[in-house]
Amino acid sequence: MSSFVDDMEYEMSVEDFNRKIDLPIVETVSEDDDSYIEIEVTDDEASLGEDVASQPQLPPRPPVKSTNPFATISSTPPYVNQAPAPASAPPAPPATPAVPMSPSKQRAKDAGSAGLSELSKQLRILQAKNESQAVDINRLERQLRILADLQGVNVADLRKALEDACASEAFGELQNRVAKLRYELEAATLAKQGELRRDTTAPHIANLELRVGELEEIEEKQKAEIRHLYQQLQYEREKATRLDSENELLKKEMEDMRRRLQQETTNANRLRNEFQEHMSRFQEDQARKMKEELEKAQERFNNMQNDHAKDRSAASLASTMAFSPEMLAEYERMGKMLKERDEQLRIAQARMNAEEIKYAQRLKEAEERARNAEMNLKLEIDKFQLMIKELEDADRDNGLKVAQGRARLKFQEEIVQDLEQQLDSLYTAFTLLKEEFDSENKKHAAMMSHLNDADEEIARQANRLEKQKSHRSGRDFQHGELTEANGSYIGSGGSVRSVPQFIATPQTAMTTPTTPSTPISTPGHDVCSSSDGREHFDITPAYASAQAFRPTPERTPSTWQLLFPKDEQFSSFNDASEPRLGERLISGPLTVECKGMIRKWKTKPSTIYLRGDHYQWQIGEKRSFPLQFGVSKVEFHPNYPLSFVVYVNPYDTMAPMVKAACQNERDYNRWMNALTKVTTGEDFSMATNANESWRFSPQVMSNQASTEDQEAAELQRVLELSKHEV
Repeated sequence: MSSFVDDMEYEMSVEDFNRKIDLPIVETVSEDDDSYIEIEVTDDEASLGEDVASQPQLPPRPPVKSTNPFATISSTPPYVNQAPAPASAPPAPPATPAVPMSPSKQRAKDAGSAGLSELSKQLRILQAKNESQAVDINRLERQLRILADLQGVNVADLRKALEDACASEAFGELQNRVAKLRYELEAATLAKQGELRRDTTAPHIANLELRVGELEEIEEKQKAEIRHLYQQLQYEREKATRLDSENELLKKEMEDMRRRLQQETTNANRLRNEFQEHMSRFQEDQARKMKEELEKAQERFNNMQNDHAKDRSAASLASTMAFSPEMLAEYERMGKMLKERDEQLRIAQARMNAEEIKYAQRLKEAEERARNAEMNLKLEIDKFQLMIKELEDADRDNGLKVAQGRARLKFQEEIVQDLEQQLDSLYTAFTLLKEEFDSENKKHAAMMSHLNDADEEIARQANRLEKQKSHRSGRDFQHGELTEANGSYIGSGGSVRSVPQFIATPQTAMTTPTTPSTPISTPGHDVCSSSDGREHFDITPAYASAQAFRPTPERTPSTWQLLFPKDEQFSSFNDASEPRLGERLISGPLTVECKGMIRKWKTKPSTIYLRGDHYQWQIGEKRSFPLQFGVSKVEFHPNYPLSFVVYVNPYDTMAPMVKAACQNERDYNRWMNALTKVTTGEDFSMATNANESWRFSPQVMSNQASTEDQEAAELQRVLELSKHEV
């Protein structure tokens, strides 16, 4: 509810808002995001100063308890003199009883017990805050009336000054709100893009994870198959080795059988030859013996024929018959021996033939077994080659699948990296929003501090002026009275004073909330005295912080300063030799080299300020670099006039390096002095530079001429804008 009210109030322009409430807004102080304190002045206050002197005494103001947690408002105004009233003053009437609570407050109080929703409770609380703020507005109106009566200020002039201040403040507030909405829009866009991209990539990531699981299962199966194939290969190799060994044994046995067969054949041939020789010798011996016997028998027979032709024929025949049985027995014995020899030879030859047939059959069987083993070995070798080819194909397929899986994993890693970058951008947007909220909180606290300071200063000035008047006239105030109950002061109508500087000038307008790029001048609190003896106070509102109270910065920038802040930044340099904690060391425009494809030099606002234990260099709205003492380094850059190079960390090759240039020699000396003091703690000296001939180079003169042309063009644009506004 509070953010909706804030958005509605910021969308209305100042003129529309004044027209809706029919009262000019003098000043708007944002205490928090839920409420605003509005100080308004009407035309009826002009006649109030004339009637104040004639009024004897105003009724006492009932005590009001403020519900604002940031403001401590007492029942007695801070500018009321606490000294006892003079004896001539009439006694104050008795205090009236406390005003009963309004219906809205009563409803807000009873909201918890009535069981209303949280939205209704917040609405009641906001209504109660608005009523309390209305009471504060009435108090501030009375203070303004008293101050106008004391100083003799025209209410119209006061209203005009406050309207100008309020317009400037409203313009700054609108600018801040527009910037805030723009940052919120960018952050929301980035967040939404991340969510959309996450929703889009979630199915792909799930599919990739499932696919990776499937590939892992396939890889496990392929590994199991490859392991099984290797086991089969090992078994087949063992089998082939066993067959080779058996084949070698069979070959050896076959060689032994062939050798034995050759030996047996040789022995049989030798025995055959010996038998044939023996038979031939025996036959020769028998033939020789028979021939000798025949010769002897023939000789005997011839001799017997010669001697006994007829008589001896019977005797010789008997003798011949006498030798025939022996010879027949011998012949018979020799025939039997020949038969036995032939039978032995036949048996040996049959045995030799049987052995030869048996050996030939065994040799044939061995050759058949060897042929079968060789054929089986060839088949096994072919199977092994086919299996190796299948293994190579499976390995190639697995390699392709692994490559595909790696590519998909790489793509998934890129997606994850992209998501991490988006998360970093979201963190950056969150940091920007947090800084914006912190600046808003500081702004609210500062505005409350400004309000309290203004109240105290009004009281002190009123008291001081009364004391000075009493001291000069030598008499006490007789026509003025201090009313403690209603918090108002009635002064003499004859005194005509000038408007104090902190009201008549626009310096009392609340400044817009600062950002890291907003220039901040050195705060001050001066008191000066004019020629007529009056004191003028230069009070500048200060920003409240959690560390300590600091004086107020400079007044609210004008439209020209908001459009062209660099014109004022030429003269807004601080003393770089004496930096203070938490303040800006130096600021101004610098011509910085961009990081794009084309190295261009662009002018950007730059600021060096203290941040924690080191200095921070802010360039534009997006670039910021830490400058560490003893680590960072600054050097003269000879390639560009009035330029220098800053190394954030020269020991790190990935650390950024900034090249910047100034627009004149005075700014160059100031920036070099500040950077040298921040990095080394020493003072900058022009004698340490290489060559100073670049000061009056044609490029520097042309740069100054281009700066003047740019300022003239900006002036022309502002005039055109003012015409359109009119």
